[in-house]
Amino acid sequence: MRHLSDAAFVAEINRRYSGIPPEIAAEPDVLALLLPALRADIAALETHQPSSRDPLDCPLLVFGGSDDPLTPRAHLDAWRGESRSNFGVRIFPGGHFYLDDCREAVVAEVSRTLAARFRLPRAETLR
Repeated sequence: MRHLSDAAFVAEINRRYSGIPPEIAAEPDVLALLLPALRADIAALETHQPSSRDPLDCPLLVFGGSDDPLTPRAHLDAWRGESRSNFGVRIFPGGHFYLDDCREAVVAEVSRTLAARFRLPRAETLR
């Protein structure tokens, strides 16, 4: 996909991911700002080669959407082999872009996880 024309690239992104809202696609200046980053993401996906390094020594917490057809639970569970430490999966309601609707819940989960990991005091006691 990374070599497609802009029009074909946008069409394919929308076909696969429903990722560019029509109001953004209709604004050439805004789309011009979005496309380089989106193309870089796709290029990374298309060219990534897994390394042969040892698993990490830190815990991993992997997030996903309950209705994501592009990243099923098996893909999330596959990250288990990337760590020698604790591993967890958290599933949030939604599809591939679950973060749009679950941002507060995801941030809260990250905060809880980091606080527990580093035994941080509650936010209100940090003043």
